[in-house]
Amino acid sequence: MIQGAIFDMDGLMVDSERVWCAQWPQVCEEAGVPYRPEVADRTRGTTDERGAEILEEIYSDIKDVDGTQMIRRLHELAGVVFRTQGVPAKPGLFELMNYLGGWHIPCAVASSSPLELIHLHLGHLGLEGAYQAIVSGRDSGIAHSKPAPDIFLEAARQLGVEPERTLVLEDSYSGVKAGAAGHFITIMVPDLSPVTDEMRGMASYICQDLAEVADLLDQGFIDA
Repeated sequence: MIQGAIFDMDGLMVDSERVWCAQWPQVCEEAGVPYRPEVADRTRGTTDERGAEILEEIYSDIKDVDGTQMIRRLHELAGVVFRTQGVPAKPGLFELMNYLGGWHIPCAVASSSPLELIHLHLGHLGLEGAYQAIVSGRDSGIAHSKPAPDIFLEAARQLGVEPERTLVLEDSYSGVKAGAAGHFITIMVPDLSPVTDEMRGMASYICQDLAEVADLLDQGFIDA
């Protein structure tokens, strides 16, 4: 039996990635730069700092692009939606949490999002208090963002579990790479990023939704 489970949040627990993506055209317009589709794809699953760096790389042909300000504006726009409307849980989240809870398997959230946003989503889902550890990519103890495994290793440390016997549940490429780098049992549940051959080679399992993860655990297919 596995020792623990570590959940990414955006696109894995909550259907929030579409909200983030929908804000980018306005962010780019206000910043005076053309919207480029790679903006959403390349910044998905990264910390604010890395996201700002990526934006400045994407717009390196344009003078005086402020990636930090663009990320800040993205958070402002998306935050209005999150606070006023909330976002739904991804399919199978509650089924998987019920299964893990039934076996008393400790769980963590490890997300690149700021801590206040993690708590906002957990509150809307009614899952505040359901996780034994919550780690944000902004925590001072996280030296390197995904695809480095630091955030997952810290979550495992807080849970008191071994990476090799712990699930990492992710939807993004950077998250899957981070889980694999940390030697976790890494499960990709794709959202906006399609499964690629690279992801098939890195992920321990690929599931269509979180309910399928619960089914595989129940049937003994996921072996720690």
